[in-house]
Amino acid sequence: LAAAGAAAAVLPRLGGFPFDRAAGVREALFAAALALAGVGWLALRSPALARPASGRAWALCAAALCAADLVRAFGGWNDVGPAAAEIPPLAEVERLLPPAPGPRRVAVIARWGQTANAALRRGFEGATGYGPTSIGRVMALLDATRTDRVMPPAPVTGDMNFPAPRPTSRLWPLLSTPLVVSDAPQPLPPIADLRPEWSRPTTAYAAPALPRVFWTGSWEVRADDALTGPMLRAATGELAVLAEPLPGLASPGPPAPPRAAAEIRLGSDWLQAVVDAPAPGLAVILDPWFPGWSAAVDGAPAPLVRADFAFLAVPVPAGRHRLELRYRNDRVVPGAWLAAGTAAALLALLAWRRRTA
Repeated sequence: LAAAGAAAAVLPRLGGFPFDRAAGVREALFAAALALAGVGWLALRSPALARPASGRAWALCAAALCAADLVRAFGGWNDVGPAAAEIPPLAEVERLLPPAPGPRRVAVIARWGQTANAALRRGFEGATGYGPTSIGRVMALLDATRTDRVMPPAPVTGDMNFPAPRPTSRLWPLLSTPLVVSDAPQPLPPIADLRPEWSRPTTAYAAPALPRVFWTGSWEVRADDALTGPMLRAATGELAVLAEPLPGLASPGPPAPPRAAAEIRLGSDWLQAVVDAPAPGLAVILDPWFPGWSAAVDGAPAPLVRADFAFLAVPVPAGRHRLELRYRNDRVVPGAWLAAGTAAALLALLAWRRRTA
């Protein structure tokens, strides 16, 4: 018991302690006090005492120690109150977002729990948590916000669903996520205080973000191993960084501020927007690039290229154009036919065996 109390007092002071330090110190003091009380409880039955504690009183002391431990550990976990006052995590964020089907992207930077995945359950687009972070390039870009250095995607060696990005990074605007929810203080303008899930306060912050879809007249082609400088410029929206050249694309113009698209609408596998292009250039779409996307401009098929490391770009001529993107996984239909053929062959084999048995 003494060793456990000493460990509880020392652990919160270590550099790698993952929880709230002030709360850890308070709990360490309680753990140490409970350990000392446990030692005292054992001593009450010592034969060396003139009058050792009776069995019934001694048992009641043990019950009191157990009750104190349980109340301290779990007493505040399930608050009792009117059901009307109970709201799901991130419910207060609804009023801060545009109505559907407009973009509703939120980044939650919080300890693992309901809040970390609430964006998905609430019908928002989670820039963190379960969702697009399972795409390797998006995860690599989130990791890059810690150092402002973009590196090629690396092999997966851990949980990809809960990165710890830095929303004050110069790369953050590329995530097109203007709303950050965090249970750790952020050097960003606070918008609203939210109901905390754990002991630390939870706050919604405004973060710098590029438009979800915008026009740019400047670009350059770069390989993955030479991206940091160009990506920092791309995060201002003044140019796009392409993974490969697009045939027939005009020469890039000088860097200029991005022009946000209008009438952006989203579905589960499509995106529509109206792009006003003052000159031939690129419509940059800050949705994750993945095999299966196709693009059309004014109803005609258009080429599509990976841009800004993890996103999409489509060439557009000068003028006002309607852009449409659709996603179709080309492996689903062949996979379904293969599964159906396998099932049919298995049934035929079983029927043949039954006749010959």
